Amino acid sequence: MTTHAQDIMSRELFTVSPEMSLIDMDKALSSRKISGAPVVSSGELIGIVTSTDIGRRFSSNLKTEAGETSYYWHSNGTMTNLIVGSETDAGDLVERLSRCTVADIMTDDVVSVSPGDEIKVVAGLMSKYKIHRILVVEDKRPVGMITSLDMVGLLTQ
Repeated sequence: MTTHAQDIMSRELFTVSPEMSLIDMDKALSSRKISGAPVVSSGELIGIVTSTDIGRRFSSNLKTEAGETSYYWHSNGTMTNLIVGSETDAGDLVERLSRCTVADIMTDDVVSVSPGDEIKVVAGLMSKYKIHRILVVEDKRPVGMITSLDMVGLLTQ
């Protein structure tokens, strides 16, 4: 039996608007224990945003405890746990983040599948583009999401 995207996708999606501030987005993702969300305007998918996108945008300012640039955003929802590089201070970084919106950092070229696409298509796209989540879209509207953990779960069935 062939498995399709609709068979394993999560149907309950948390979405964000392009106008949402990065601080509000961070708090929303953190409170839901997720790392990314579809960006929707007037019900239609216009992008995707992940916590990694923040790290990429501000990578010159986000440092690990060892002083190395981190491309991953590890937040407790308050953004105060950052180890900040010498070129700025934490207050300055939080101020810059508060002025940015989801639209400033989102990926608008979204890799997506249709509900009826076979799971091997999903796996192929995730591998090709090195992504951890793929949106399931129908008539320009996000109807589900498949994560790399969903794919691992499929292997254990």
